[in-house]
Amino acid sequence: MLENLLNKLIVVLRRNKYLFAWKVADIPGIDPEVISHKLSVCQGAKSVSQKQRKLGEERRKTTIEETEKLMQAGFIQEA
Repeated sequence: MLENLLNKLIVVLRRNKYLFAWKVADIPGIDPEVISHKLSVCQGAKSVSQKQRKLGEERRKTTIEETEKLMQAGFIQEA
């Protein structure tokens, strides 16, 4: 029974795979009214510096590449 349900789910997902965004570039122009993230910070709050974390070389490169993709797609911007 569970296997049959799983197979049906897989068929539905494969039939509708065009509905899913696989890359940031697949969904350009999403209206910020649909979803956005903002940090609400009090005007008088003191900033706190966290200890800098070191990433491995591969993770650092990947982080930079993904950030650039998000900026190019217009999902994030430098404040």
